[in-house]
Amino acid sequence: MALNNGLAEMIVPDKPNSRLQKYRLTTKGIAYLKKQKKLNHEKHELNEM
Repeated sequence: MALNNGLAEMIVPDKPNSRLQKYRLTTKGIAYLKKQKKLNHEKHELNEM
């Protein structure tokens, strides 16, 4: 899902089955996580009221 949506990318895109393959967040992925964290924080604040 994250790869298909552009939220993460392979470190070695030419060798997707490499045992050394790793993944990293893209700028879009970082923005998505920040947005989710903000929404979760706001939801938590509402639940405390």
